[in-house]
Amino acid sequence: QLRRESAVREAVNRVFHEALTCETQQEVARTCLAVAEGLTGSAFGFVGEINQAGRFDTIALSDPGWASCRMPEQDAIAALTDMPIRGLWGQVIRKGASLIFNEPASHPDRVGTPVGHPELTALLGVPLKRAGATVGMIALANKTGGYNAVDQAAIEALSVAFVEALSRKRVEQAEREQRTLAEALRDTAESLAGTLDLDEVLARILVNVERVVPHDASTIMFIEDGYARVVRSRGYAARGLDSVLAVRLPIGELPNLRQMIETGGPVIIADTQQYSSWVRLPETSWIRSYVGAPIRVRGTVVGLLNLDSATPGFFRPLHAERLKTFADQAGVAIENARLYASLQETNVELQAAVRAKDEMIQNVSHELRSPLTVISGYVELFAEAGLGALTAEQTQALSVMRAQSKRLLFMVNRLLTLQSFSADKLQPMELDLESWLACAAEGWELRAAGAAIRLDVEVTSPLPPIRVDADFLGQVIENLLDNALKFSPQGGAVTVRAFLQTDDRQGQSAAAPPASVIITVADQGIGIPRDKLSSIFGRFYQVDSGSSRQYGGVGIGLALCKAIVEAHGGRIWADSAGEGQGSTFYVALPGLAGST
Repeated sequence: QLRRESAVREAVNRVFHEALTCETQQEVARTCLAVAEGLTGSAFGFVGEINQAGRFDTIALSDPGWASCRMPEQDAIAALTDMPIRGLWGQVIRKGASLIFNEPASHPDRVGTPVGHPELTALLGVPLKRAGATVGMIALANKTGGYNAVDQAAIEALSVAFVEALSRKRVEQAEREQRTLAEALRDTAESLAGTLDLDEVLARILVNVERVVPHDASTIMFIEDGYARVVRSRGYAARGLDSVLAVRLPIGELPNLRQMIETGGPVIIADTQQYSSWVRLPETSWIRSYVGAPIRVRGTVVGLLNLDSATPGFFRPLHAERLKTFADQAGVAIENARLYASLQETNVELQAAVRAKDEMIQNVSHELRSPLTVISGYVELFAEAGLGALTAEQTQALSVMRAQSKRLLFMVNRLLTLQSFSADKLQPMELDLESWLACAAEGWELRAAGAAIRLDVEVTSPLPPIRVDADFLGQVIENLLDNALKFSPQGGAVTVRAFLQTDDRQGQSAAAPPASVIITVADQGIGIPRDKLSSIFGRFYQVDSGSSRQYGGVGIGLALCKAIVEAHGGRIWADSAGEGQGSTFYVALPGLAGST
């Protein structure tokens, strides 16, 4: 009796010890069976639990049991999972009590010996209980001489320890699997955030799903015109199936695919050999169980994520739920990739449209400049009385024609310059800005006087020399002065200033790069809304289309100024207190090194 009690204590301690060192609940169950067989002298046994469907799943079958089993392992695994509860061992679960059958062959509840199963000579069944409810059983078989009450008591004591050890291990395993799931989902999410390449993201999904749902092979399918086409696979090459990517399956003929599309939920096939609609191919005869989940984009199923196993009955509802999580991520990847591809196509189309527009503007501008030049020549000829004397009315009309033709030719030339300008067209030279700026402004004094606008030039001396293309910089000043005079009221003033970047009189100079020369053109005109200041340098942009009709212009002057200034390594910007409060435009140009 003492030896028996000592053996039971050692067995219980071993089960608890194994619970600390084993990785899975199956390992704990196998240890428990080995201990039970040693306690009772049994030939083999099994441990199992009642599943959610009220049927029986074998957790572990002892090594002697496998050795005695005369059938293919895959078939044995299928036979030992999701079993109906019946026969002698079923009595243990139905009654929730330990039972001994030392003459099983003659027992009325015996249902026969399954194919490949060794003949039973004795059977001991002990229920596994949790909170008073039967949740499974330990079964031991074929002890020489049969079982007795001592064997029953020993296994009942062991079963209590086993249930506790199994519960602990299950909690640990669930926590470990949850961490693995979270890590896999995080990795997949990082892939989604790090790339918009669809193939790369789908490949990462198949790698990560293997970490949380064990399987032998996997595919991702896209739904196209009533067919499911394989676009990504994993695990098939090892089985000599390199051509799986060419597979297209008719959805209407496959209930499992059709069910996922119609319900939006996952599907499990426990045994493909028992599933009448399974597509049977010699190359895929090894697939015995399957789980699939739909890939949805904005509520519409666009693809399928599929896993295959060589083990019948392998996949469980938990696997299906985890697979669905990855399928949802695949949906995000597909949507992002398609949006990106659509944006790329749109960008290509927009670029083509911009090129076509630029070519059209270039061609039209060239076509306009030739007749405008001819018209201007004849206007000048008339004005100089080269074709005879003019009346006062004709002289007045000719003056208007001259002004407007010059204006139109000025705009056409600016447009052509804008379309063809590039930094390599610059021919920079060292320039004395003070004298050059005075000459540039002098050419506008006549127009300013005609509009009753005072034009002032203020230069803070000394200014360092700058290296610029004088002709292109002249176009910048011309555009700024043209706008300033155009938008200023009669009796107003336009002021051109030039100073070093360190001059404290202009707070705006802080936006310029170090060692810069600042040129400003300020007016007292209609002003610019502050929310439009960053937009006015865009091509063909106008603050108010009504202003363009009143003052003229097509929105190309400031865009040209920006291109020229930035080609010199400078910067241009504007400031205004608001509508009706005037505007100031700033041009910052780098001074020559060593100049002060």
